[in-house]
Amino acid sequence: MGKQPAPTLSDLQELALKRKSLAAKHLTDDQKRKIVQANLVDHVPLTKLSKEYGICKQSIWRRIDNFTSGRDPQS
Repeated sequence: MGKQPAPTLSDLQELALKRKSLAAKHLTDDQKRKIVQANLVDHVPLTKLSKEYGICKQSIWRRIDNFTSGRDPQS
């Protein structure tokens, strides 16, 4: 196996942009409400919701916490 050439600055920037776009998962307001409802009403596990919507469980907990605190679950 030979060594691969070192990535150029533009290669690294392209990789960083791809990773950032994958990490920046923006959900619609309707999706956010559905996530909270699925967990609280339908008892769908956070792990399943996390995988289905591509967000971390901590984000779901934050939406549920906002809802129980009287704030909109969208935040």
